[in-house]
Amino acid sequence: MPSGLPNHAYYRACEGRWRCDFDFAITDPAAFRAAPLAWIDRQRIVSVVNWARWAGPFQFITTVECKPQGEVLHTTRLSKFGVSFLHSVETITLDPNGRDLTLRGRQRYWPTGLWHSRSITGHGQVDETATRATYEFSWFGTRMQQSTLRHEHGVDLVQQSPFSRGTQQLRRVGALLGGSGSG
Repeated sequence: MPSGLPNHAYYRACEGRWRCDFDFAITDPAAFRAAPLAWIDRQRIVSVVNWARWAGPFQFITTVECKPQGEVLHTTRLSKFGVSFLHSVETITLDPNGRDLTLRGRQRYWPTGLWHSRSITGHGQVDETATRATYEFSWFGTRMQQSTLRHEHGVDLVQQSPFSRGTQQLRRVGALLGGSGSG
């Protein structure tokens, strides 16, 4: 994958495995109640908030692997006590314009993840410095907006939906998977 374009340089620098405590809160209870969520999705969200309050934060683990022809394989896992509450696998396609990207993949959620997954789609952009990215993607039937800042210590994420906010401070775990630089 060429690294001169900002979107390529951003993902090359992010290649590897990342981890942090998952910081997530329902910020607008009225918007949460009004959101078009399935009953089980509403329970999933509440359980993540409550379990973190009672037993400490969930672990948020993500991987980035750059593929030929401008594709990136991205995985995310949210877990507690060895149980995976969310597992997603996405392919991010980098646009030849050097800034844009599209995201397509599948997500599995506890407890139905063994037999059911749902699609995730989205789009985003990387800035000209290859240090910031913004995304918008489907999440439990609503839209999630995510912004990232890549710096020498890791990648900081802010995720916002109409009723929630998450802030994650991802730090690199172990050796790189073929990339260079800090995420």
